[in-house]
Amino acid sequence: MSSAQRHAWIDYAKGFTIIMVVNMHVYYSYVKYIDCSTIVGYFVEWAQLFRMPLFFVIAGLFAARSLTLKLSDFVDKKILHFAYFYLLWLGGFAVIRSTGNVHIGVKYFTSNLIDSNSTLWFIYILALFFIAFRALKNVSPLIILLIAFALHLTHMRTGNGYVDEFAHRWVFFLIGAYFSGYILEKVSTTTISLKSSIINFIGFMAIATLAFKYKLVVTSHHLTAASVQDVVNGLLTFGLALWGITSTILIVKQIADRNIFGFLKIAGQKSLQIYLAFFIFMLPMRLLIGAVIAKTGFKDILILNDFFIIAITIFAVAGTVYLDHLVKNVWVFKPFQFIFVRPRWA
Repeated sequence: MSSAQRHAWIDYAKGFTIIMVVNMHVYYSYVKYIDCSTIVGYFVEWAQLFRMPLFFVIAGLFAARSLTLKLSDFVDKKILHFAYFYLLWLGGFAVIRSTGNVHIGVKYFTSNLIDSNSTLWFIYILALFFIAFRALKNVSPLIILLIAFALHLTHMRTGNGYVDEFAHRWVFFLIGAYFSGYILEKVSTTTISLKSSIINFIGFMAIATLAFKYKLVVTSHHLTAASVQDVVNGLLTFGLALWGITSTILIVKQIADRNIFGFLKIAGQKSLQIYLAFFIFMLPMRLLIGAVIAKTGFKDILILNDFFIIAITIFAVAGTVYLDHLVKNVWVFKPFQFIFVRPRWA
């Protein structure tokens, strides 16, 4: 079995995660615009435990390879690559936000260079993770992990989104980076059955649900680790995050081995494109549905709202995948492939 076949689960995991991320943004956008109650909201809140931590663990899995790159290659592949897409799409966001007012657009663009006010924060933080990982390559991994874990437990709230997200998420990137060999080997050789994987995931869901019910988890940066209870809750949240990551990986490994739910694999392979462009399809669909609901008064029908949120999520993901296909394969759209493919000059 080739390395690509052994690690096919990674694309499935990325696909599952990016769909959860899109679903989160759709949900928050929808309920803010429609002002309604949903069942999906409970899943969105619950998924906070492992959604982004899993994303960063996967991002870190192949980070060790970046340490062997020449500095020029490292800068090109791990800094300029992310910087290109960040600045390009941030510029697009600024144009949309400006609504014709240049001052507002420039202010939005420049403010996001030093603080996080857009959905693009993940790309910015990922570049910082790679920079820090390389800069500290000669420091003991144990020391770095302990520092990252301590930062995670502080749940710091400095007021700067990039600083706070770095402190809160770095430990998960490092887990993926420092334990990549162990993780890849264990997942590729696991003999756990589908039944056991499902039972494990259900167990995680049950315990996580109870932890949420009794307010024992920390899912936002609102604490400063000022009390023993805060630290205990932080440790519990971290443990649940690792359990959620493990449970999800075991499930997607079973899916990958059976070569089913191919849409997850496609979404994983196009995760960057989806992350960048899903809003192009989300916003008009939400506005359309919102207009219909405003005229019909359907917002009080719980299941209908959930259906609309799921439909918008599917539309946003599928629409972005199709857009990626158009700009790369249809000649009339190829001049626009720079939105997903970094040009040589950049």
